[in-house]
Amino acid sequence: MTDLDPPRPEDFSALLNVISSCRLGVDGRISPAFRLADFPLHFARIIRHPRSRAAIYDRVELQSALRALTSTDESWMNLSDEYGDNPTFDSEFEQELKETFGASVDQAFAGLTELLSRVDNTTLVDATRLPYAGEFGRLFPAFRELTATWLHRSGKQGKAEASESLSAEIINTAVLTEDVRSGYPRDHDWLATSVGSFFELRALARSSEELGLPTTGCPGTGWLNWFGTATSAMTRKLQTTSFIDSPLVTRPERVSTALPGETDPRYGNAVLLVSAFEQQPIDDTSAECMDDAVLRVRRAFSHRRFEHEIAPAIEHLEALVAEFENDADILIRLLGEGVLSSGTGAVDVLADLAANLSDPYPNPILPSLTELPLNGWELRFRFPGIASFGKGSPDVSESTHTADLASMHEPCRIGLPPLIGEFAELLALLPNEVDIDGAMAHLGATGTGWRPILEHLVTDLTAHIWAHEEERHQ
Repeated sequence: MTDLDPPRPEDFSALLNVISSCRLGVDGRISPAFRLADFPLHFARIIRHPRSRAAIYDRVELQSALRALTSTDESWMNLSDEYGDNPTFDSEFEQELKETFGASVDQAFAGLTELLSRVDNTTLVDATRLPYAGEFGRLFPAFRELTATWLHRSGKQGKAEASESLSAEIINTAVLTEDVRSGYPRDHDWLATSVGSFFELRALARSSEELGLPTTGCPGTGWLNWFGTATSAMTRKLQTTSFIDSPLVTRPERVSTALPGETDPRYGNAVLLVSAFEQQPIDDTSAECMDDAVLRVRRAFSHRRFEHEIAPAIEHLEALVAEFENDADILIRLLGEGVLSSGTGAVDVLADLAANLSDPYPNPILPSLTELPLNGWELRFRFPGIASFGKGSPDVSESTHTADLASMHEPCRIGLPPLIGEFAELLALLPNEVDIDGAMAHLGATGTGWRPILEHLVTDLTAHIWAHEEERHQ
């Protein structure tokens, strides 16, 4: 986005979405935990999550929302639901903007611009200091759906607390049924992602109140305990999945824990995509390798919690191809010599990659892990926290992982839960010990027998967080 980009109609939709992502709770009502002044703190939890990247959908929307706020000819008549049929703001939020920033639209836009611009620089705070609001639903979509289903079903029956049988029925309907009418299918990938997100959730909040969820009509055991019951059901279903000993991870013949070459923010997503070729010469690759790389990119970008936009990556690829005409050495500087065999066909390959990713009619069915096993690039993309851990070449025989990881992720209440979630998701995604060891090898670790180590880390790091919290509050 440049200063000359004029606002577009969709930018105002993005502005509505960005604000609503933190302001509205899982029941569609205004979250009681939301305060306009705290918006940067809430939204920062989404786009500064360790598994977010520049191409993440929410960050793209933030840029679009900021562009909307550059408009100089808007009026409350155009923006508010008190006057129009397609509002950006409801009347209650309009009033809050006027009370906070001033009576004019220009004042409101200036105030919102300042708030949205602080997202990348604000200090993250834990859920005790600031309970979650609408961002809970964006960060934990499986449990947003589960919560919404509970509230709908229990409220429909006129019960403040649903019975145990109704609880089981809701879990089966919202979690275990593969053929759902909306949202993602409840396949192996969705279940594994959701299990990982629960362990992250359990590590960052110690009460339902900290999650900012409705307290009226909640399960009798409380939201966190009920989420644990649902996660146990997911885990049991995962354990019934049979892969007939098919490898879910490619053989780690070469390990690359870092991207080659220089970094340049203008082409960062292009470099990221090229790394999907696992340092194979991109100008001497087969059609099959190209197809596999495209499928891996699409699958990685379609993560069930952190969905990424393809468009910014395509834009970076096209910009890199265009710049090659002015700077013939740019590919080697950015990508490294190892990904170029002759240097003559690389630009054509990058243009083909951009065209393949731009296909308006891609295959809607992404390959399963048995059809296309995870390679090192996809593992590093999907599990950046474990990849960072792997850069230290940890050995399975070492006994200091918990203390080392805790010291590297201070404050631990904020830094450790995403890593715990990654460990739990990897364990749920790959039931075979050989695949776990292969994944850890791709991520830089050495030795075999990593499954029990990772299981202990999930438990020990969570215990460390709450022991630290007890000390802090004594």
